[in-house]
Amino acid sequence: PIAERLAAAVADGDTGYSADADGLRDIVSQYYTRYGVESAPGDVMPVYDVGVGVRAALAEFVPSGGRVVHHVPVYMPFPGWIRRAGHEPAPVPFAEDGGINLPAIEAELAAGARAVLLCHPHNPTGRVWTPEELERLRDLAMKYDLFVMSDELHADLRYEGRAFESFAADPRVQARTVTVTGPCKAFNTAGLGIGAMISHDADLVARVRGAAGGLMGHPAAL
Repeated sequence: PIAERLAAAVADGDTGYSADADGLRDIVSQYYTRYGVESAPGDVMPVYDVGVGVRAALAEFVPSGGRVVHHVPVYMPFPGWIRRAGHEPAPVPFAEDGGINLPAIEAELAAGARAVLLCHPHNPTGRVWTPEELERLRDLAMKYDLFVMSDELHADLRYEGRAFESFAADPRVQARTVTVTGPCKAFNTAGLGIGAMISHDADLVARVRGAAGGLMGHPAAL
């Protein structure tokens, strides 16, 4: 169906720019109800390059030179994105059972880290974080006043029967979370540059848009 829709768009000449931000927000809002997010996002920012969006968000919300927590191993560009945003990676190994290493994360937070770059589900292991792990990480976000960037591009690419819950499903953390989503991983459309950054706090998205400084260009109709 995706290939057919793309072919139809090309045949119709629908390959220019799009200004339908409200339509995109409605689509993302409806789609994310399956992941436990019951309230509509405050704003949605189309992105053709997730890395640019992540770097802009980290540069905007983390004090210069700050430490940003992430698991290791992880998607290879993560540490580079953190450094190019002007910060220091704070790599944390998995727990012995392969889950979120909450004690190690809290140790980094207690030492001064103020942001978490979460890969959820995890790349490259494919681990889907459990509701219990997410709840405890949310507790830490509230305790240490964290900014959380949740990369959820793999949400639809998981084993059958494994439920997925968005980090922002809990209203407590919605105002301190920016979520990255899109079809690129699960539906093999990475070359099309289709993605979105969303938050329930419209001001967070506006600040990321400003920090990107026009590097995002115009969203494509596709």
